[in-house]
Amino acid sequence: MAELLEREDLLAQLEAARAEGGRLVFVGGEAGVGKTALVCEFTSSLADPILRGSCESLSTPTPLGPFLDVGIAIEGEPRHVASALLHVLERTHLLVLEDVHWADEATLDVLRVLGRRIDSTDALVLATYRDDEIDGGHPLRVVLGELTSAPAVSRVSVPRLSLGAIGTLAEPHGADADAIHRLTQGNAFYVTEILAAGGGVLPGTVRDAVLARAARLAPEARLLLDAVSVVPARAELWLLEEVAAAELEHLDACLASGVLRADGDAIAFRHELARLAVESSLTPHRCRALNAEILAALPAGTTRDWRTMLPGPATPRP
Repeated sequence: MAELLEREDLLAQLEAARAEGGRLVFVGGEAGVGKTALVCEFTSSLADPILRGSCESLSTPTPLGPFLDVGIAIEGEPRHVASALLHVLERTHLLVLEDVHWADEATLDVLRVLGRRIDSTDALVLATYRDDEIDGGHPLRVVLGELTSAPAVSRVSVPRLSLGAIGTLAEPHGADADAIHRLTQGNAFYVTEILAAGGGVLPGTVRDAVLARAARLAPEARLLLDAVSVVPARAELWLLEEVAAAELEHLDACLASGVLRADGDAIAFRHELARLAVESSLTPHRCRALNAEILAALPAGTTRDWRTMLPGPATPRP
């Protein structure tokens, strides 16, 4: 397992929750930031048996899927499932639920009941989720809001790695920590994959992970990603209105997916490495056509290569 850096405070919080007992802790963070690594590090030294269940990214999620994983008999309504689970947790005091941002409605109902009743046990339930994939209307966001007042429910957020931590990881490889930080913004998965690939700019594992995430978007939203990917750093909204007006209607879906982020009056990929992954998937013809459209949309008199533009104040619309 790769060295886990800058997670001491989070591990201490999880240990405190375990010692207190009767707690449901939501462990949030962007995709690849290290939520599962944190939970694995925490549980690796525990002698007690651990129940584990996972939610899957399926077009039709299996009802109560993560509780099937842990052998809970699925009978009756979510309240009955929650009661059965609480009974099990009286004997096995730790349950890990992965990727609850993909949970079906019945599973979320079980979490609602757990959040209100977990303090009747000595158990600890850890539920991981991608906070970059739950917008204001996401069902999990609703559950988190409803459980805000539940005293036995808390959240921890796994942050990106700092430049200093990347430097520590990069030093044995002789890799450029500053360059890796610019590409990854401290995303732990991206950092470790770049280092494992010998410092290559775009490891195949990262490219596949980004494209798999993009593939879940509607075709029109995927076309918008293509347009944004050929603009370095950030794409101003006025420019996208010129070259991808129809596709821009799907911007909210791209933002909700966590692939893109808002940057003032511009749009950018959450990570430069993700932009490179999408750009690399374009055919030469598609890439050339997008470049030509963007060049034609730039203000009259622009003579410099638009691909040399650096992040900065948004370019005023001509």
